[in-house]
Amino acid sequence: IESLGVAGSILISGKLNDELKNQPQLTTISLGYFELKNIAKPVEVFAIANEGIKVPERSELKDVPKKETKTIAVLPFVNMSSDTENEYFSDGITEEIINALAKIKGLKVTSRTSSFHFKNKNIPISNIGEALNVSTILEGSIRLSGNKMRITAQLIDVADDFHFWSETFDRSINDIFAVQDEISLLIADKLREHIGHFDLEDRLIDSPDVPVNVYKKYLKGRYHLMKLTLPETERAIAIFEKVIQEAPNFPLPYLDINQGYAFLGTMGLMPAFEAFQKAKPFLNKALELDKSLPESQLNLAWI
Repeated sequence: IESLGVAGSILISGKLNDELKNQPQLTTISLGYFELKNIAKPVEVFAIANEGIKVPERSELKDVPKKETKTIAVLPFVNMSSDTENEYFSDGITEEIINALAKIKGLKVTSRTSSFHFKNKNIPISNIGEALNVSTILEGSIRLSGNKMRITAQLIDVADDFHFWSETFDRSINDIFAVQDEISLLIADKLREHIGHFDLEDRLIDSPDVPVNVYKKYLKGRYHLMKLTLPETERAIAIFEKVIQEAPNFPLPYLDINQGYAFLGTMGLMPAFEAFQKAKPFLNKALELDKSLPESQLNLAWI
C-alpha cells in the first residue's frame, strides 16, 4: 500500500479499516480495490479522511497501472437454478470461458483467482473493473431445468458502466461443448467490434471426448477442488476417481487428483512425502495420455 501513497495522505487496508470502526474520532473513505504486488487477491484500500489529511483521487495514486483497452475479467456466472447444488455447473462454465478467452492472442484475461474473489459480493462493476485493471467485464447467469439450460451473458464497458452486448442461449445440456465454444467466439467477436481487432481462431474450446454426464461429474470435482480445504479436496479426489473409472482416457481428472494431493502435501494437511508419492502416478498417466495439455505443463511446473 505504501507504494500507492501520495504526500499528505494516510492509506490503510480494508482489514485495518474494519478494526477502526470502533474509533469514532477517525473517518475513512474507500478508494476502491487494488491488485498489490505479491498478494494474490485484490485489496480494498481506504484513506483517512480527518481534517488536515489529504484524501487523494484514485488517479493521483502512484504506481496505479493505466487500463489497457484489450483486457477483460469474467465474473463467476450466477446459478439461477432452483437447485443450489447446480452451482458447480455455473462455476465450471465460467472457468471454461476464462480458459477459452485466454487463448486469444492480444487479449488479456484476468485469472480465475482474481475474478472469483468477487463471487457473491455486492460491489459496483466500476470498482471491480478498477481493482482488476480491465476495460471490459463479462457477467452472466445459468439456469438448469432437467435437460434444458439457459445461459445469459452480457459485456459491460467499465469506463461508462453500460452494457454493449447481451444475449440469451436456450440449449439442451447435451450441446454444452458446442454452446461453450459458441458463446466464447461470440464474446470475442463483440469485443473486436468494441475495442479493436485481434486475431481469432475458428475454435476456442476443444470438446473432451467424454459423455456429458461424465463431464458434469468432472465439473463437480473441480468445484470441490477449488474450495482448497482438506475435506473438500478429499471429496474432489473421490469424484475424480469415479470419473476415471467411467472415462479412463480422459486426462484432466488425473491432473486434478495430482493437484489435490500436491495441495494437501504442500499445505501440511497430509505428510508431504506421502502426498507427493500418491500424486505422482496420476501425473504420469495424464502425461502418457496427453503431454501437450497446458494443464499437464502446469502440473509439471508445480513440482
